Amino acid sequence: MTERDIEDDFLDDIFAAARRTEAQPSAALMGRIIADAATVSAARAVPAARVAPPRGLWALLAAVIGGWPTLGGLVAATMAGFWIGFAPPASLSGLTASVMGETVSVSVLAADDALGSGG
Repeated sequence: MTERDIEDDFLDDIFAAARRTEAQPSAALMGRIIADAATVSAARAVPAARVAPPRGLWALLAAVIGGWPTLGGLVAATMAGFWIGFAPPASLSGLTASVMGETVSVSVLAADDALGSGG
């Protein structure tokens, strides 16, 4: 037999002995566990007076999106989009590119937008 076989047999004997004996916690230990669980459960109970009032639609929307900072960033980006849409910078009014030696003009903003401002 090799040394590895001897070690495996030794471990097999130890595990077999461990399976034969049933480990049961003592009654004192179980009593302490139950008492601790009752203490923790009582501490976590929410009294009826501390129940939060129902939240409004805007607070719920802000919570779903990611909180008020995220909602603030979304509002800022929306306002910047409206600003660029109504008063576009001169550099965005038309772009010119050279494709195969020909000059191509690309309009980034439509001449007549959906709001009818005629920009």
